[in-house]
Amino acid sequence: MKVTMSFKNLEHNRRLDEKIRQKTSRLHKFLDENTEVHWTCHSEEDTDYASIRVTGPSFQCNASGESDNIYKALDLALHKVQKQLSKKKGSLKNRIHHQGADPLELNLERSKRRQKAGAKEGRDSEDSDDEYLDAVG
Repeated sequence: MKVTMSFKNLEHNRRLDEKIRQKTSRLHKFLDENTEVHWTCHSEEDTDYASIRVTGPSFQCNASGESDNIYKALDLALHKVQKQLSKKKGSLKNRIHHQGADPLELNLERSKRRQKAGAKEGRDSEDSDDEYLDAVG
C-alpha cells in the first residue's frame, strides 16, 4: 500500500507523520498492496481539516473530517472511510456468495439445501418447486 501526504497551512512534523501512518495501518484489513492512500491536511483559521482518498484497482473512496484539533480530524476521516470500505467489502462478499444462488431466492440456507438436493437427485432445473419441497420435507 502506497501512502502519500500533503499539508497546506499546517506545520508538518514527525509526530503527525507517524500518526497518519499509524491510522493508515488500520486499513490493511480492507486493502491489498495495489492500493494508494492519499492524506491531505490543511488548516483555516481555528479549524483543521483532514481528508483521505483511497484508490484501488476497481474502486475509490473519499472521506474528510474537520475539528479544532488535527488529530480529531484524522480520526473522523478515518472512521468515515473505514465504514465505506467495510460496506464495499460486505457487498463484494455478498456478490461472491450469491453467484450460485437463484436471483429470486432470498433465503441463502434454503438455496444451498436446494442446490445440494438437486445435485444428489440428479434433478433438472425445470422440475417444479412443489416436487422439490415435497422431497425435502
